[in-house]
Amino acid sequence: MSRMKRMIAIVMLMMLHVPIVNGAQNVDAAAAWSRMAQQLEPGTELVVRLGSGQRFRATLLQAEADRLVLQPRTRVPVPPQAIAYDSIVSLERRSGHGGMGAAKAAAIGVGTGVGAFFGMLLILFATIDD
Repeated sequence: MSRMKRMIAIVMLMMLHVPIVNGAQNVDAAAAWSRMAQQLEPGTELVVRLGSGQRFRATLLQAEADRLVLQPRTRVPVPPQAIAYDSIVSLERRSGHGGMGAAKAAAIGVGTGVGAFFGMLLILFATIDD
């Protein structure tokens, strides 16, 4: 058994000395954000996170070659802002309202009620002796 442990230890040491190859390619982030923004339609709601740590919701007004023109969605109206692509850390399309509507909640409630009714009916039939 000690021979097996020695073999495992040698293999582990050899694995530690093998250089790790970095398969990731370096990508120009500003160019990538620019390409993505060019595909978005004006009026698209976005969630933007900047390198400074600032995060905000905004509406895309225009995607230019070197910057985005955004209208931040705030309680107090602010003028449109131009954001350079190299300051963007994250850019996400805001999807819908993200919640559950009243009709969907009602349908779930009705489905649950019908399922419970038939479940109780099956239990009742199973307990009745003929």
